[in-house]
Amino acid sequence: MDKILLVSEEPVSSPQTPFPRGGALFIYYLARELAKEHKIAIAAATGSDDSLTDNGVEIHPNLIYTARYNLLLRIPLLLYNMMRIYFTARAVKPDVFFAKNTGVFLPTYLAGKMLNKKVACGVGSMPYAGFNRKYAEYMLGLNWDIVYASGDKLKDYCEQHTRSRVVDIGNAVDLEIFQPKNWIESRQKLHLPKEPSILLYAGSFEPVKRLPQLIQWFQQMNLRDTLLLLVGDGPDKKKIMAKAGDNVLFKDSIEYENMPKLYNAADVFVLNSEIEGIPRTVIESLACRTPVLVHEPAGAYYMNYGMGGLTYYSAREEFMEKLPQILKQKKDFDANFLSNEFSWSKVAEKFTQPLISSVSK
Repeated sequence: MDKILLVSEEPVSSPQTPFPRGGALFIYYLARELAKEHKIAIAAATGSDDSLTDNGVEIHPNLIYTARYNLLLRIPLLLYNMMRIYFTARAVKPDVFFAKNTGVFLPTYLAGKMLNKKVACGVGSMPYAGFNRKYAEYMLGLNWDIVYASGDKLKDYCEQHTRSRVVDIGNAVDLEIFQPKNWIESRQKLHLPKEPSILLYAGSFEPVKRLPQLIQWFQQMNLRDTLLLLVGDGPDKKKIMAKAGDNVLFKDSIEYENMPKLYNAADVFVLNSEIEGIPRTVIESLACRTPVLVHEPAGAYYMNYGMGGLTYYSAREEFMEKLPQILKQKKDFDANFLSNEFSWSKVAEKFTQPLISSVSK
């Protein structure tokens, strides 16, 4: 049986973590699924959730989350993390190293090469412009055995900057958590009004999400008895709130375990982003049987799956035409495709197949 060391610069998060970061939650689910057939260890930042030990996963929370520090401090911290990963690996004796975040790409790569083991890395979202992107592109140029990307756009991006094999690992939804529930009870528990229809967005408040444009389009429609609910936090939130009208309601980010209630409370989930990789909010909403209205470039990854409950628009006119139509529909679409195509077992299969075959060569 192969042993895999998963390395995360972030603290490992579970679904019970109030506000888990996407990458940290990804490591949790991936490790839980891989542990069914392989020996798994995780090197992660201090403060990691340790519930995976019940699944036989070794947790080594001894890394420093370098993203919290300025660039000058990151260099010695990277060296520290490399030594921690190296000594953890000496104790764990893995066959494969996998680095989840760009902050641990270099320490993981060097530790793996020092021990003459296979090394892989994963890119879950487009690196921010400037130094972070240039650094990520330089790291991708290293001699990795496998590079994983979430979505075809990230796969194309990675292939431009690496000579290694790039694999689209996909994304998944926890169908034990995200299920259809009574919408009235969901609204009551979240203290949301009972009467109006709710158009929901949940996520970060940043320019790529195009929230001011979404608000403008929604208000131009003058929909009666319909509320736009924007949930989340981010650098643009105060500025967006100051310009919003009375029919727009704002809420701070809510605990992850309450997200199914939020989707069930809504009539439609909307994603107006300029572009996305594989937005998990789309499949989480569909799992709760709440239809999704998505800007075509943001939901492009899902087009090949013929997914029920998912409606695309490419411009303002289409948005205004399709939203009233969806609001009139009942939540009765078929979502069985989620268990076939967007399960964590599927993600684990995509992860292990190329990596383990690489180890056996």
